[in-house]
Amino acid sequence: MATDAAQRASRSDRAALHRLAKALRIFTRYDSSRHGVVEASDEALLAVINSMGYPVASASEAGSVLEHLEADRAGQRLEPITVAWIGSKPHAHLRLTDDAGSGRVSWIIRTEDGRTIEGSADIADLRTAERRTLTGTRARFALIPLPGSTSRTPSENQLGMGYHTLTITHAGETFESLILCAPKVSYQVPADQGMAGERDGRSLGLFCPTYSIRSSRNHGIGDLTDLRELASWGADRGADLISTLPLLCAFLKGEVFNPGPYAPASRLFWNELLLDLERAPGFDDCQTATKILADADYRKQSASLRRAKLIDYRAVSAHKRRVLEPLAESFFASGGDRSPEYKAFLKDTPEVRTYARFRAVGEKLDAPWQDWPKRLRNGAIRKGDFRPEDEQYHLYAQFAMHQQLGAFSAEMAERGAKLYLDLPVGTHASGYDIWKNRHVFMTGATVGAPPDSAFENGQNWGFPPMHPQEARREGYAYFIASLRNHLKHAHFLRLDHVMCFYRLFMIPDGMSGPDGVYVGYEHEELFAILCIESHRAQCRLIGENLGTVPPAIETAMEKHRVGMLYIGQFSVRTKGKKKLTASLAPIEANRAASLNTHDLPPFAMDLMGGDVTRYLGKAGSTPKTLDSEPANWTDRAHALADLLVKRGYCAAKPSASQLAAAFNRYIAESDAELALVNIEDFWAETRPQNIPGTSNEYPNWRCKLAMTMRDIKKDEQIGATIEDLAERRASR
Repeated sequence: MATDAAQRASRSDRAALHRLAKALRIFTRYDSSRHGVVEASDEALLAVINSMGYPVASASEAGSVLEHLEADRAGQRLEPITVAWIGSKPHAHLRLTDDAGSGRVSWIIRTEDGRTIEGSADIADLRTAERRTLTGTRARFALIPLPGSTSRTPSENQLGMGYHTLTITHAGETFESLILCAPKVSYQVPADQGMAGERDGRSLGLFCPTYSIRSSRNHGIGDLTDLRELASWGADRGADLISTLPLLCAFLKGEVFNPGPYAPASRLFWNELLLDLERAPGFDDCQTATKILADADYRKQSASLRRAKLIDYRAVSAHKRRVLEPLAESFFASGGDRSPEYKAFLKDTPEVRTYARFRAVGEKLDAPWQDWPKRLRNGAIRKGDFRPEDEQYHLYAQFAMHQQLGAFSAEMAERGAKLYLDLPVGTHASGYDIWKNRHVFMTGATVGAPPDSAFENGQNWGFPPMHPQEARREGYAYFIASLRNHLKHAHFLRLDHVMCFYRLFMIPDGMSGPDGVYVGYEHEELFAILCIESHRAQCRLIGENLGTVPPAIETAMEKHRVGMLYIGQFSVRTKGKKKLTASLAPIEANRAASLNTHDLPPFAMDLMGGDVTRYLGKAGSTPKTLDSEPANWTDRAHALADLLVKRGYCAAKPSASQLAAAFNRYIAESDAELALVNIEDFWAETRPQNIPGTSNEYPNWRCKLAMTMRDIKKDEQIGATIEDLAERRASR
């Protein structure tokens, strides 16, 4: 794909290339907030088309590839996915050809719950529709009527919510499609749920990265027991929800190392670094583990890791593994793998053994799977390729995380509280998910974001995108499995970069951010899955709709009632010349509202203009919080303070933490479904947890809270602020 070849493309060849791109749902232009309308280069289009598995060396070959693609689609005749919205009169579209445009057609629907629904008709008696083909001709389709589904209760003539198989036979050929029978609206929290049912379905939550929690009992990183303690303390004061960053497994040692929560080793398994060792299965019966924890040197190292200003993931991982390895050995030696709980776990998590062996091979070879021998790269792992004790370690670690996370979720539900988890948009390129499901991901391109006011060269997030066509062909099995892994435990689920259900910005290998192009997905199918799975798990979905958000995605979110975000720092509007005055954007009901997110400067830093660069290169220091006098605030911050003082949310001349509390009072009294408070805003933290676009320049995901769990619980002002916000939510 030489650049000069693309430049020499004729007008007709380029037109064919653009038609091929559109046929593959590749956008040939995009709107950039920094550069206006950006036309995709021929080279970028060719690169992405090749990444999707269609070898095209130059624009001159696009026409013939387009004809082959149209021939393939004509031969398919029935789409692999059919969406049947509950309450509608759904149809499947059977493509008719010159050789098979009449005669008798029959169909069988095998429902998920084991029922069979049959039907047949003459083509002449069915309604038909026409669509334009890729090559510009018209194709005719017979509309195969599916049983109406007006209720979620299955019956003889109703599909019922779920996944069903449609088999159509016509002219001696048989075709199959997966039916997604979905409610039109995703799961909504009932109005009488919540703490004592007094908030009309609206929640008040605390946000805190689990790893950042400091306590006297952990081993240098926050764990699930720390998060449970924070959640329980908050719930006692009226905060009925706890929110945290992704809890997924990570690469924590060796050549492949990335502890970042948004680059997990898998979206199907959990991070054992967050385990409470003393609550792990079989701990009381494992003398080796109890002896290690009681050892003076081990306790001394734990204290040293706790005192460190930043989390040392390699050191903490090695330290905790000293206990987890004998726990795993004892668990299997004592017959723990024969327990009903473990057998149920294996049944509920069918891929866990393959995952454990993948991790064990990676640890033995100390290399990414792309560098493994061919047989191992291709998934054929045998005994002898890994250390059995490493496999047992990962099996045990996942079982222990499953147990602790499940107990945490159940405990929250019992007291009418909620656990809010986070599903990242992608997974590490060297992770298990790509290795195991390679056909579902594109090679030769990575996901990112186009240039904007904050990132003039765009962003490259480094992970491969899901393949639109291949994901459909397998019935979105991997995506569904990723969702279900979180929905087992979550009562609320944040969908990272919700735009991925409509389109993803892809950057071809060797190119820069501005050279990327958008590739579209079948968003109706993906939203149908979201609706089905959210109802089955009774979990509320919140989409992260920040950044470049096309109108189509927010329209779909509104249509299917997937919650959106309201970010306070983006919602302050100012006007005036000599002295700025501020106003606040209204907060609608279908919103999770907060002052900031993990990717933004903390609220106190935002008051100073959001300058995160001050911490680059010296992020190991602990910066001081702002003084009570707002002398160093921006004019915008002064205007916001004046507004909140006038509205009675705070007294004159508030400190940074007082202004944050005032803004949170505004949010608490709003119609927002969820008012979410960042724990660090209580003490006006100015150090960010993450600076997007940086790697080694800043210790992303390593910053600990400035206050310990004990200090937070003792701080009467923090507790009183939470109680005040809860009362405002309840009295709204």
